[in-house]
Amino acid sequence: MKKLLLAMTMSVALLAVPLSAQAYVGAGVGLATTDQENTSYKLFLGIQILPVLGVELAYNNFGGFRGKDADAVSLAAVGTLPLSDAFDIFGKIGTTENYTKFGGSTSNRELLTGFGVAFNAASGVSLRIEYENFGRLLDASSGIDTIATNWGVNLRSSF
Repeated sequence: MKKLLLAMTMSVALLAVPLSAQAYVGAGVGLATTDQENTSYKLFLGIQILPVLGVELAYNNFGGFRGKDADAVSLAAVGTLPLSDAFDIFGKIGTTENYTKFGGSTSNRELLTGFGVAFNAASGVSLRIEYENFGRLLDASSGIDTIATNWGVNLRSSF
C-alpha cells in the first residue's frame, strides 16, 4: 500500500510541473555580425518549465553573409536568475543549425551560447537585451571561419 501511495504521489508531483509551465512568444531586432554588421531579426517561442528554467526555439535572420542570405534555427535551454520583480538575468546554451546560400545552400550545426537581461514591464510582458553566439556559419571544411553573433532587443509575451 505504501508503494502504491508513493507512486501516486510521485505521479501527481510530476504532473504539477507541466501545469505550472508558462508558454511565451517573442520577436526582436538587433545587430548581427558575420563578415559584416547587418540588421537582424528574431522570432522565438518557448516554455518556462520552472521559474528558473525554460526551453526556447528560435529563428534568427542575420541579414546576410558575403551578399547571400544567412539565418539560423536554434533550440536552447534558458536559465533565469530573478534579480527583483522588475529584472532578471539569463543565460542560454543549446544547438543551432546555421544556414547560408554562399556557394550553394549549406548548413552547419554548432553550439549556441548567450546571455542577457530582461525587464519585466508588465504582467506577462518583458523587454530583453541579449547577446548570442551561433558559432561558425560554415563547416570547418569550407576554409571560411566566420562566426555569427547577434546583439538584440526582444519583446516577449507570456500566456
